[in-house]
Amino acid sequence: MPSQKKQLQAPPGDAPDGAPAVAVEADENLSLRRFLDLPVRVTVELARKKLKVREVLNLQVDSVIEMEQSAGENVDLRLNGDVVGNGEIVVIEDMMGLRVTDLKARLLE
Repeated sequence: MPSQKKQLQAPPGDAPDGAPAVAVEADENLSLRRFLDLPVRVTVELARKKLKVREVLNLQVDSVIEMEQSAGENVDLRLNGDVVGNGEIVVIEDMMGLRVTDLKARLLE
């Protein structure tokens, strides 16, 4: 199959500060394929909260930290630290999982 060249343009805002976005030629057959087996850290963030040192030092077994997020609200799906979507926590037998409810458009491109 002949190699197809494709002009790629970095999305606005992806270039370092002050650097112009640069168009590059990419081989469609190789551009993504070589990265498909790279590991990506997937994180599901339930909530965040700041505690005072006093509160941390008072934590003990069975302590409950109240979060501002309600049960059933969507949680953030992160890839390598960046929010790429949202989802809801699901229980599968005795395991926990994430049902993806929203993906950022840039991930789908």
